[in-house]
Amino acid sequence: MNRPWRTWKRWLVGLGISLATLATQAASLSVNPVRVTLHDPQQIRHLQLRNAGDEPMVLQVSVKDLSIADNREQYADSDALVVTPPVFTIEPGGEQVVRLGLENPVSAGTERAFRIFLEQSPGTPGATDDNDQPTQIQVNLRLGIPVFVSPNAPMPRALDWEIKSTDDRHVRVVAENQGNTHSRITTLSLRDEQGEVLAESDRLTYLLPGTRRAWTLTLPADGGRPHHLRFRDQHGSTEMALRSR
Repeated sequence: MNRPWRTWKRWLVGLGISLATLATQAASLSVNPVRVTLHDPQQIRHLQLRNAGDEPMVLQVSVKDLSIADNREQYADSDALVVTPPVFTIEPGGEQVVRLGLENPVSAGTERAFRIFLEQSPGTPGATDDNDQPTQIQVNLRLGIPVFVSPNAPMPRALDWEIKSTDDRHVRVVAENQGNTHSRITTLSLRDEQGEVLAESDRLTYLLPGTRRAWTLTLPADGGRPHHLRFRDQHGSTEMALRSR
């Protein structure tokens, strides 16, 4: 009668160990920088990776085109950005330089966006017992690094904001990027006439050229109404009056 429980207990313990291992691996691997911009299409940039852990890490790199659809980031395989080496091992305490650049370095009128994924290879060994049997569920580390290629003539930031009430307590804030470079929205808040915060979001959101993103925020029960919006992106903090629909 106790055998199934013992089996589940071992599974749950293994899951806990694997999640702890994943957190340890994430803390052990450092990547610099965490965002990359190619200001010139012929530019070559470098990622510096360091393994601060006690075990070797086998990593493989994949490149995806980054786009926005249905208010979400979408990824598609791409060979437009070349990354080398594509597979490598970082020994404990060791470092690895990863180089990246465009396959066809041609200037464009609109910024291009990619995401590089650094993923622990399935070949990376996990912990085993005395009988060489796995003692934990293998959960692979996966990190995404955004890469942007600047257009030949970057425009000033051009974001168009509007707010739509969905019911008495909820509003939908919509932003459209009418420029040719991205905005990286880190904080967003709605404020009343006195400047008090009514609702806010600290969800990191990329707004690519020609795309729209939306946030649904909950207003306080006392009936306060938003009059101003404040957001922060890579260019700094901006506040503006809202137009409602």
